Amino acid sequence: MNQDVWSQTAERRRWLADELAGLQLSEWETASWCADWTLRDVLAHLVHLAETSTPAMTFEIAKTGFVFDRAFRRGVEQLREVSPDALCDRLRAAACGRFHVPGTPAIVALGELFVHPADMFEPLGRTYAVPGDDVRPLLPVFRRLGRVGYHAREVKQVRLVATDTDWSAGKGSVVEGTALDLLLLMANRRQVMPRLAGDGVARFA
Repeated sequence: MNQDVWSQTAERRRWLADELAGLQLSEWETASWCADWTLRDVLAHLVHLAETSTPAMTFEIAKTGFVFDRAFRRGVEQLREVSPDALCDRLRAAACGRFHVPGTPAIVALGELFVHPADMFEPLGRTYAVPGDDVRPLLPVFRRLGRVGYHAREVKQVRLVATDTDWSAGKGSVVEGTALDLLLLMANRRQVMPRLAGDGVARFA
């Protein structure tokens, strides 16, 4: 299973690098769906994750007092002087990197390659869609980790129902949406709320 996850992760890194290569210089400074990060910062974050190793990141996390978000921001800051074109090249070159956050399953690294493209393409008004069946294996993992890893505590208080693949989980008020939009909600991207349906959506307001 892990081998398949890593091959998919590498494939999506290469795909994303190719998709981003055509952006105009001004577009890179667009605010992303990640708080306080531009599109260029999100790309730098993905390069950092692809290039790092578990020992190196563990050391960085320890230096920040075991605050993961702070360690990730330091990684972005270290790449601030690298051009977007060079970052795309580095993402391709490091496509086979196998770092994932300690204590999480490897599939979370693949999930980053579904969530972060939305962070970048949605603010530009570019179509970004992923087949529900491709997203489905990520949903139970992100539902389990969403409250702690992404500060989306409400995901355990509702029943989530995917409209484009056979997946649902939880009890209570219903939240319906595509598998990708549910994944984004579990990753605390509340920008997707207008695309969701059900009486449980109000819990995320």
